[in-house]
Amino acid sequence: MSKKPIISVVIPAYNEEKYLPRVLSSLAKQDFKGDYEVIVVDNNSTDNTAKIAKKKGARVIFEKNRGVCFARQKGAEAAKGEIIVSTDADCVFPENWLSNIYKAFEREKDIVAVVGSLNYEKKPLWGRIWIKAVFFLVNLGYKLTGKVFYASAANFAFKKEIFEKIGGYNVRLTQGGDEYYLLGKLKKEGKIIYLHKNKILTSSRRLYKGLFYNLFVTLIFYYFFDYLIATRILGKSFTGSYPAFRDEDEKKRRFYLKKRFIFGVIFLIFFIYYLFFSSTSQVFGRAFFRVKTQEKVIALTFDDGPNEPYTSEILDILKKYNIKATFFEVGKNIEKYPKTTERIFKEGHVIGNHTYSHSIKKPLFHPSLEDEISKTQEIVYKITGKSPILFRPPWLFREPFMKKSLKKYNLIMITGSFASDFEVLQPKYNYKRIANDAIKKAKPGAILIFHDGYNAEGGYREDTVKALPIVIEKLKKEGYNFVTVPQLLKLKK
Repeated sequence: MSKKPIISVVIPAYNEEKYLPRVLSSLAKQDFKGDYEVIVVDNNSTDNTAKIAKKKGARVIFEKNRGVCFARQKGAEAAKGEIIVSTDADCVFPENWLSNIYKAFEREKDIVAVVGSLNYEKKPLWGRIWIKAVFFLVNLGYKLTGKVFYASAANFAFKKEIFEKIGGYNVRLTQGGDEYYLLGKLKKEGKIIYLHKNKILTSSRRLYKGLFYNLFVTLIFYYFFDYLIATRILGKSFTGSYPAFRDEDEKKRRFYLKKRFIFGVIFLIFFIYYLFFSSTSQVFGRAFFRVKTQEKVIALTFDDGPNEPYTSEILDILKKYNIKATFFEVGKNIEKYPKTTERIFKEGHVIGNHTYSHSIKKPLFHPSLEDEISKTQEIVYKITGKSPILFRPPWLFREPFMKKSLKKYNLIMITGSFASDFEVLQPKYNYKRIANDAIKKAKPGAILIFHDGYNAEGGYREDTVKALPIVIEKLKKEGYNFVTVPQLLKLKK
């Protein structure tokens, strides 16, 4: 090897004694006529990785910080070549791999990086489809736009001077920092070439956990959530380094992957909750959950009624304090207690549509809730002579088809904050706790959600009735005024 090589091949290696001899032998067979060096970065291995690398003639550098970005950065800093070629310790290369990379750089002076494709060895059918689809799209995008949208760190070359200029890898990211982050930074510095046919082979050990793991844990959790979302907010990796797939210490590895998988499933659950159930989600159309204001005003709302005797007891309390509220009523319950709905309207309260049956199955299996919404609109109109202008979905569940029905009936989506998280699950939920929770959640412009019923089944609401005067008196002392939702939103009733 020359003291001043043209190319430096950097290989991060953690416990790679099984694959390293093969990758180094493959590099030794390259037909590249210029000088090149091979740098193996021992990432705190516990096996014979370093010994094997030295025996095969590679420069060995030690990096104690575990993680592929740390290792690649250390190797790039030590590189003597004008061109740094990034790859992995479980790859095999065609003999003209380095020659093709070098020729690509020689085409134009403003070329700063060269990206190649890869394939998996001994892969399952889904793996074959997966990897071909990825690089087919990369190639298609490159041909149509001249831009490279994805680069695998296993087949990624760039000029060292440009690498140093942009500050190298972002080691805080750990996952994706050696691919997406670096590619994005390099794009700003010059032209990037994509060589679809300069393909390398890599082991299929990344696919051992199956399609589900690779799709939901690797793609969604590590790449989408950790790199594209968490690191943009925190400025660093949220999950830490992607787990290394090695043969040794199998029990420890399985435990580690299982823990990560559980964490990924938990994230997925929270993501689905935010998308469909969160009061603040705006994904499927605008939903009013509060109003930004400095004025101390709050809207009290009651769901799932009418439900006797509790709705009437709530109305008595509101009348005593001269407060107007908003009742999101269920059509079936209105049919049971039409006189209560009539009283709500006559006493100046606002009635909102809360579907006909308050069934979670309806929006899941019959999107748009067309019949559920229309029935309740008709029932309310027959009793009051006025159709509701507000709608609150059961369990706050929203989906894309609901928007069409709301537009048809000129309904405004209202969510809000549950006054007490478990108030809906009465009985045996202490009224004092309900009151304390509601008072803590009170903020200027808030829409507080209480319940005078439960689904379309009635339900025990004595504790809500007991809690209400405590909440009203406390918030009045703090200077709050109570308004209806239309008043809060400055709408006409």
